[in-house]
Amino acid sequence: MQAIVESFSSSTGTSVEKKSDAKPIAPGMTLFIGVENNSFSNKKFFFSESIVQTIFVFKVCYSIQEGKRQSALSDLQVYEDQKQRYRKTIEKLGKKEMELDIEAEDYLESLLKLENMVDLLTRRLKEITAKISELTALQLAQDNAACDGILKHMHAARFELACICKGNSHRRTSRPFTYTEGKERVYELIRGKIPTYVHLISVKATDYVGNHFQAVFSSNDPISLAQANRWVSDELSGSGNFHFD
Repeated sequence: MQAIVESFSSSTGTSVEKKSDAKPIAPGMTLFIGVENNSFSNKKFFFSESIVQTIFVFKVCYSIQEGKRQSALSDLQVYEDQKQRYRKTIEKLGKKEMELDIEAEDYLESLLKLENMVDLLTRRLKEITAKISELTALQLAQDNAACDGILKHMHAARFELACICKGNSHRRTSRPFTYTEGKERVYELIRGKIPTYVHLISVKATDYVGNHFQAVFSSNDPISLAQANRWVSDELSGSGNFHFD
């Protein structure tokens, strides 16, 4: 009878819960938090027991680029707040001008004083607006540059994956070289002349001016550095604008 009752009323349960979050704690500094909760319970007719295990994981990471971005956003918010304060102050001064008694002896003196204050705040408001525009343009340029970088990496990754799927698992990057007619021209010349079993993955710019590059090739056969350099030089050496760095 006891065995039947215990078998009928016994239950065992386990559960696992995981949660994670990220909190910015300073410009460029982010706290990553991970929590895992494991529980075990065993209930019987006469007693019950449970075991709970909680694991906490903390990690703090700092990014210089993210720090600069957050700092710029903080500066932008400060200027926006200051702009709103100046606007409200100008509105109050305008109301005071309307309340002046034009028949009072000090009317002109009071009016001039208020107008000088309005002129000062208006000039300052224009300066703040210009600073906000400057910071906004800078932030937009940084965001666009970051997006361009991400798109380039995605394009290169897709191209590389396609090459691997086709069996082109061998890659080789040429020596850095200088060519003054632009990246598109480099890509066009090399791609049109290399062997059919070789793929030109990309032409990477190695400077901000856009005159220094490296070519990246892939093939299902191993590629030597000499081969990669030859494919570059054979197509570009006919122009006086080419030389290896």
